[in-house]
Amino acid sequence: NCKTDLCERIWCICELLYAKEFELFPDKTLVTGPDTFADNNISCEDAESYDPSDKEKILKELMKNNSINEINEHIRDFRAFGSTKNTVETEVRKTPAIESVKMLNIEYLLNKHDEELKQRDEEMKKNLEEMKKNLEEMKKNLDEMKKKDEEVKKNLEEMKKNLDEMKKKDE
Repeated sequence: NCKTDLCERIWCICELLYAKEFELFPDKTLVTGPDTFADNNISCEDAESYDPSDKEKILKELMKNNSINEINEHIRDFRAFGSTKNTVETEVRKTPAIESVKMLNIEYLLNKHDEELKQRDEEMKKNLEEMKKNLEEMKKNLDEMKKKDEEVKKNLEEMKKNLDEMKKKDE
């Protein structure tokens, strides 16, 4: 993260060395987030833990297989691996972890897109149903207007007829 340098925590350094020992780093490691501390050069001797006795025990255990300088070199390698300053290098190394995450991202995006399409499809179905109802209502209104128009025409014809009769009487 951008507030805490993980390599200042002895437990994180321990996890890093075990990841290296079990060949999880670099081929099965994906580093995300900001590289705020990529240029820091802290020694594992300066790392801290909540319980000071943990630091002593962990450092003692790590030094069974590595010197202080080797541990510090692993820390530098890890920082360089996750740094955006080395993006070209890490992108060229298409590790299984990166490919797997890319596939998960693609799958996530496809699923998200599919859900959005389904939601839009449902909205369109609702809109279509509403439009059908509106169309039916408009047809009813049109039929009513035709009936009223017929009535008006009849009334007009009747009025013309009456007017003609009145004219004949007046003559």
